[in-house]
Amino acid sequence: LRVSAASHGRKSVGFVDCLLLQHILWQIPEQRDAIREWLFDNLTPGKSDDIVENASFLLQGLTSESLEIVKKTMGDITGEAGARASDLEGLSSIRKEVGEIEKLLQQHSDELDRHVQLLNGLQNHLWIGQDEAYAAKQHFLPLAKEARAACHQALTDAVSLKHVLSSDVIGSEFDDLRSSV
Repeated sequence: LRVSAASHGRKSVGFVDCLLLQHILWQIPEQRDAIREWLFDNLTPGKSDDIVENASFLLQGLTSESLEIVKKTMGDITGEAGARASDLEGLSSIRKEVGEIEKLLQQHSDELDRHVQLLNGLQNHLWIGQDEAYAAKQHFLPLAKEARAACHQALTDAVSLKHVLSSDVIGSEFDDLRSSV
């Protein structure tokens, strides 16, 4: 697998290199289809992990929690209008958690972008035949794009929440938004 990655100018093995396992792992020819099916099911981006789903769930909870705090402070997120220190600490904690979720989602988004890029170049793979590359691309590309879109939406939600709660983003439109809560 490392030879496959290196022969394509990559320093690490990508999922497309793992497609070669369908030609290596079987012991009797009858196992080939089962192994191929297992690989196709388990190499699908976003299917086997729950990163985006869990991040979205956490963001919903953090959004609700921040909404309650912003209601208490009547939109004051800096303390200049008399918000309690405990509320400001709560918002600070939420901002930190949202920042960590954003980092995780950005990393996942980068991985999905790489995944789509590898799929788009699959027909030029030295070790995978054209028919096999076409079939893999047909199977994986729509799933990868769907997973990438969901990840980008969750990432947008995280960035939006971070900006709305950021004391660095002060302006009439954000103050009006916060105080309208």
